[in-house]
Amino acid sequence: MSYSPPGTGGGSGTGAVDSVFGRTGAVVAEAGDYSATMIAFTPVGGVAATTVQAAIAELDSEKLSSASAASAYAAIAHGHDAVSVSYSAGGGIAATNVQDALDELDAEKLSSASAATAYAAIGHVHAAGSISYSASGGITATTVQAAIAELDAEKLSSASAAVAYAAIGHVHAAASVSYSASGGIAATTVQGAIAELDAEKIGGIAVTVYTSGSGTYTTAAGVKYLLVEMVGGGGGGSGSGSAPGAGGNGGTSTFGASLVCNPGAGAAVATVDSNGGAGGTASGGDVNITGLRGQDGADGYTFQDGGAGGGTPFGNPPGNTASGPTRTPPSNIGCGGSGGGADATAPPGGGGGGGGYLRKLIASPSASYAWQVGAGGAAGTVGGGTQPKAGAAGSSGLIIVTAFS
Repeated sequence: MSYSPPGTGGGSGTGAVDSVFGRTGAVVAEAGDYSATMIAFTPVGGVAATTVQAAIAELDSEKLSSASAASAYAAIAHGHDAVSVSYSAGGGIAATNVQDALDELDAEKLSSASAATAYAAIGHVHAAGSISYSASGGITATTVQAAIAELDAEKLSSASAAVAYAAIGHVHAAASVSYSASGGIAATTVQGAIAELDAEKIGGIAVTVYTSGSGTYTTAAGVKYLLVEMVGGGGGGSGSGSAPGAGGNGGTSTFGASLVCNPGAGAAVATVDSNGGAGGTASGGDVNITGLRGQDGADGYTFQDGGAGGGTPFGNPPGNTASGPTRTPPSNIGCGGSGGGADATAPPGGGGGGGGYLRKLIASPSASYAWQVGAGGAAGTVGGGTQPKAGAAGSSGLIIVTAFS
């Protein structure tokens, strides 16, 4: 190693050292030639020393020993200290570090024993008195407890319901059910309407027929209506021939004081065509029909049929022919008898008139009625001449009484 004095510059030549560190000749650097205090250090970071020696000493004085590191490591147990970890107070927690926050929560927590006691006390159910209820409808209570009590006080017990059920027997009283009067029903309740219909209904029917004579009809108990149909007796037909007999008048049929069927008139004896008997009239019925007039005999002619008798609603009589025998009409139809037929020189006779007919419906009938059936008029007798014939007798009357219960 060479040395250059100040002002001489470096390198060999004048001013070079002959030896260094006790070595001569071509000197090379060896370990130990320089100490750390001789090596400059530029301060940096937190190190203030200006030599390597001082910088190492500074770092050595500030280092953490392995024993201290082990103690610190054991103290923190690989974790941060909860007191040193900050916490931003929020919600119901006022603490500002984790340690205090945990202590605060621990102080406020519900213990398992307390929780078990509370759980057993409430039995999983809220108290009905603490649950509010919005009053509505007919309920005025404002809690569930009060609402249930209110309903309980107003309920219909099963015993009361059974009594009410038995009392009404599943049916409304007909007297309490209104009815709007209509038609022929004047009642204003179902009860009254049924009673009214029951009083007017037709039950049994009984028919009584009178074909002759007279008597008293007795109205049976419970009869509401009587329907009377009747006819008077028919007049007799006149005979044929010279000076024959006239037909007789029929008899009157009556029922009570107001129902009258007059008889048909008998045929007269005449020398012209006007000898038929007049029909009988009727009065008092809902229907009144006059019997038909008998047919005239054709005087002055021979070989002629007799005039036909007058008919009624019950039927018509048979005619008497010129050469045939006299024919009697059926009984109880009230028709007139036909006149005798003309044979050879005998002039024919006229027919008798039919009896009157009526029909009457009697509501609320009386207890009894007198009745009489009109007989048929007598036949006109035979006259003189060649083969004369007698007239036919009139048909008897009829009364039919139908009772409706």
